[in-house]
Amino acid sequence: MFKPICLSLAKAEAGVTAIEYALISAVFGLAVLAGVNTIGASLETPFQSSASVLDQPALAGTGGSEDTGNGNGNGNGNGYGNGNGN
Repeated sequence: MFKPICLSLAKAEAGVTAIEYALISAVFGLAVLAGVNTIGASLETPFQSSASVLDQPALAGTGGSEDTGNGNGNGNGNGYGNGNGN
């Protein structure tokens, strides 16, 4: 009675296949995580430099809402922008 149960468990491969797929998925997940960390670290410098440029105040005369109006259609000098430059 005990021998047939042991033989059937020894022949069962569904559990083994599931474990193999779980191990493959875990290795794949670790590889993706390592890749994301590497790419993230290499992209940090360009994004930090872009952020520092965006944090700087706008220069005068660039056509923003603080422009005094130079006829380029970007600012009318009253702080509202999108005017005709007069």
